[in-house]
Amino acid sequence: MDLSKLGEAGIKDNLESYIQGFSKDAREIFEHFKFAEFIGQLDDANLLYKIVQQVRKTDLSPKAISNHEMGLVFEELIRRFAESSNETAGEHFTPRDIVRLTTSLVFMEDAKIIIEELFENYDGSGIPSGKKSHKIMLPSRILRIVGDFLAFKNMFKMNNSDIINYMEKSAGKEYDPEILKIFFDLVIKH
Repeated sequence: MDLSKLGEAGIKDNLESYIQGFSKDAREIFEHFKFAEFIGQLDDANLLYKIVQQVRKTDLSPKAISNHEMGLVFEELIRRFAESSNETAGEHFTPRDIVRLTTSLVFMEDAKIIIEELFENYDGSGIPSGKKSHKIMLPSRILRIVGDFLAFKNMFKMNNSDIINYMEKSAGKEYDPEILKIFFDLVIKH
């Protein structure tokens, strides 16, 4: 289903059904911002169909919106989400380079390879194929560092100092040392 197929009759139910087609993570974002209530209010005011038609006409492709502009939108959404959950925006700081990478991943044909290589270690001891060093795609090396950092911080509740110590000890083994340094310079020191 896509927005162009949502007719005016039953637009509220159709839009809610359309949203259910998104991933669980995406639906959580809709729920957090009480999107269903907002849909109900727009429907009651007979504005929902008009707004859906305007959104449907909006070109959000990389040709229409630059990585920089999409990064600004992403950062604003993170800021608003952090404010509404009483967290500081710094806890969700995302460097523009990582936003650019994440945005481009959506459109890359190599996304499958990047995901497969996430558990390759820089020294070749990882899985699934034991690739090492620069044989591992750059996005995989970057995402491995970002993903591990976030897991240590959010899942294991480690403090930044302990995370940095562990990851620096693992530089050259699990992580690309150059990217690790850039990541710490961009994220930790800001």
